[in-house]
Amino acid sequence: MEPTTLGALVGFFGALVALGVPLLGFLLRLDRQTRRLAGLLTGHEEMEDVGVLPRLREVEARLAPLEIAAAESPDVDYDQSETLDPP
Repeated sequence: MEPTTLGALVGFFGALVALGVPLLGFLLRLDRQTRRLAGLLTGHEEMEDVGVLPRLREVEARLAPLEIAAAESPDVDYDQSETLDPP
């Protein structure tokens, strides 16, 4: 095998190792963070005071008395089915 061909192959595989190992580490960290984010968003993983679902539950709990008061008020035309169903 010619020295230039051998040098090109060694350089190619050296660059592949030198760049591939940090890239692989980055992709693994990105995958782990993406899975954690998906777990938080879907509710499969809940942590204390972190995530979307606990915050949404808190908002629902705060809005429930307001919805009841609006529905019972004779001055307000409040149809709850319109607000809950998406258009």
